[in-house]
Amino acid sequence: MPRNPNKTDYSSNFPSGFETFQIMDDPRNGGHTLHHFGEIIFMAFTCILCGVKSYDLMEEFGNLHEDWLRKWLKLPSGVPSYNTFSRVFQAIHPEAFASWLGEFLPEIPLGGSTSWLPVGLVTDRADGKLAHLDGLNLSRAWMLEGIAHSLPEGDKRRLSLINTANAHREDALVNVSGEHYAGGHWLASFATYLETSRGLVTSRSSAAPTHSSDR
Repeated sequence: MPRNPNKTDYSSNFPSGFETFQIMDDPRNGGHTLHHFGEIIFMAFTCILCGVKSYDLMEEFGNLHEDWLRKWLKLPSGVPSYNTFSRVFQAIHPEAFASWLGEFLPEIPLGGSTSWLPVGLVTDRADGKLAHLDGLNLSRAWMLEGIAHSLPEGDKRRLSLINTANAHREDALVNVSGEHYAGGHWLASFATYLETSRGLVTSRSSAAPTHSSDR
């Protein structure tokens, strides 16, 4: 039996400030939907800002901070599971994502340029604060690759995204070493996400059906 037999509409409910995401249609269907689409977007965005880098950790983060999240969200069925986060983002159609990206980040160039997002310059890697720019560059490279991967194959912004990701990768990876403790004791974790392509959908056809159970 469907978990949402009354077919409650969970396709919106975007918190204030997240209206830009309404350009994307909820990819789910059927009677198993239990969580507002806008709230899933909000939680994922919050997790990324707090350094969360996987779907299972999004679920853990949500459970740890549920009281805070309820200040902004309804959470009619509690915090979504990691499977829900994964399925929803894998099911968002590339064309819908491309339209939203154009509204949210219109400055991405079409000709392969990297000048729109310069690499963070680290002038002293023994400085604990400046060393964080290597982490920023690694995270940017990983996220830019993810954005490019999520766009349709013919999208002209992909080249600039990949070139910019590579520029950040090349600058930061060589500095993942034990030479300076300020960055050496933690940068490897950021490099691992980048080098393993953690979180990228290898095939749209392998994504779980959008009508599968939403926990």
